[in-house]
Amino acid sequence: MFRKMRIMSGSVYVWTAWLAFAVAAAADPPRSLDGRLTVQLFAEHPDIVTPVGIAVDRQGRVFVVESHTHFRPDGYEGPEADRILAMRDTTGDGKADDISVFFEGTHQTMNVGIHPDGALYVATRREVFRLRDTDNDGKADQRTPIARLETEGNYPHNGLSGFAFDVHGDVYFGFGENLGADYQLIGSDGVTLAGGGEGGNVYACDADGRQLRQIATGFWNPFHLCFDAFGRLFVVDNDPDSRPPCRLIHIVDGGDYGYKYRNGRKGLHPFTSWDGEVPGTLPMVAGTGEAPSGIVTYESDLLPDEYRGAILGTSWGDHRIERFRLEPRGASFASSPEPIIVGGDDFRPVGIAVAPDGSLYVSDWVDKSYKLHGRGRVWRIAMAKGEGDVRPDPQLDPRTGLSSADAWTRQRAAQVLAGQGNLGRQLLRQRVLTDESPRVRAVALAMLSRLGDMDPALKRAALEAPSADVRELAVRLLPESAADWTQIAKQDASAAARAAALRRVTPRSTDDPALVVVMDALKAADPFTRQAAREALVRNPDVLKSIDPAALSDARQQRGVLLALRQMGGDAARAHLPTFLASDDPNVRFAAVQWVGEEGIKAHHAT
Repeated sequence: MFRKMRIMSGSVYVWTAWLAFAVAAAADPPRSLDGRLTVQLFAEHPDIVTPVGIAVDRQGRVFVVESHTHFRPDGYEGPEADRILAMRDTTGDGKADDISVFFEGTHQTMNVGIHPDGALYVATRREVFRLRDTDNDGKADQRTPIARLETEGNYPHNGLSGFAFDVHGDVYFGFGENLGADYQLIGSDGVTLAGGGEGGNVYACDADGRQLRQIATGFWNPFHLCFDAFGRLFVVDNDPDSRPPCRLIHIVDGGDYGYKYRNGRKGLHPFTSWDGEVPGTLPMVAGTGEAPSGIVTYESDLLPDEYRGAILGTSWGDHRIERFRLEPRGASFASSPEPIIVGGDDFRPVGIAVAPDGSLYVSDWVDKSYKLHGRGRVWRIAMAKGEGDVRPDPQLDPRTGLSSADAWTRQRAAQVLAGQGNLGRQLLRQRVLTDESPRVRAVALAMLSRLGDMDPALKRAALEAPSADVRELAVRLLPESAADWTQIAKQDASAAARAAALRRVTPRSTDDPALVVVMDALKAADPFTRQAAREALVRNPDVLKSIDPAALSDARQQRGVLLALRQMGGDAARAHLPTFLASDDPNVRFAAVQWVGEEGIKAHHAT
């Protein structure tokens, strides 16, 4: 019955796991609502128990966090620390038959992610680190610190988690609300970010933990992240108990998504925003099922065409996997959850990862109890028999591979071409210039950007590409001197490209035409465009301070200047509060009252 038994410490633990295995054998497995897909059991207890994060490397090895410290009950006889298991199917029958411990010894371990260079990144509640197996014996032997969290907060799963990796290999991870406790997050180079009570955040650093920076704020618990094919970042965020639904969110630099722990844990305070209701905050893409814990953008060629580019997420609380097909909305997106895999009460999906063959692997906590219970499963989702289960050829010619519908293959081909000198780079340039596929242009552009190999003709072609997705990516990737960002912010047909350009505009003076474009963008109906314009204002405090709010007749402009001044801070910014408090617009007055209340500015309490 067991494909491979791992010896656990303690006979009580083995008996508990066996009993759970026997009981669960009679339970109905999760089922696909899409008849073209099949759900297959890859591994289960006692070979895997209480799994959390999951990742798959380019060799097809499945790495799973096996938790033994998350609400460990009295009398629990399992290992003293968490493990990361490596699983393989060596016989091709769809079952894990080679299971080993890749790493062990951590506590409150939440997630794992495979970096583009093959390293395994790990997040526990209090640290992020990198693992490598340098001698290829199947066990990690090199551990490198990336970031550490110093705090008295100790709830198991509202600390650090991750991961997503951008085109330059930088590492993105989330941080939960931490029950409002003060904290310091410290990068490997000593850069320290401190806070407490502001809610959850999303951070980034380079692959070695340097240049730590905050990307966005206003979350409850941003447990998992992903990038799409065009470098846009998404996260799933749990809800604050009394403020459903949970959220799928499009992350932009400097974005505030509305939740502040200091205004009340339940999220019901009038200053708390959950869907962009409060001035200065950004809305969600879609509501999700309860307790979303995993997220991927599907960019492969195994599942049907309509899955490509969709976001897939797990819902631990509603026993399902959901698909989100993105529709442009201003400079962001809107969507609705479509359940594709559903199960009963004993289907509790947590992590989700895409394998090199395009199939999906999902970790399953199984039981509704937060306490350790000795059960667990891993599922594989693929095409039903006879529906085209074809794996990419790992030996594919890179010139052909660059055109693959599979992201793994495209990225590998781009890397190979980049290493072939001038000939390979010329092929990448040609794809940016002429390829009909936006995804092919995007991967070639990203690789050349990473190499710093961008001539003027290439930059121009990228910024004038037929695809708005490619143009937006180009605006974010190209060097500062590559274009007149003000003109793009004013003229591009894509709201997303215009907003991306606004985030690169810096008005130099009150006479600068860039300021006219920025102020005009503050009047936009789209909140992501307005947020980008505020970021432009904040980049030059001298220009911002020179703007007279009383002279602004447009309420959105006045509100935008207010929010930018508040972000800038200082006495010069606060000096404008009487103007804002006396505004005819209720949204401006509300934002001013929020500024006074949240920062405790006693001089205006009577107002």
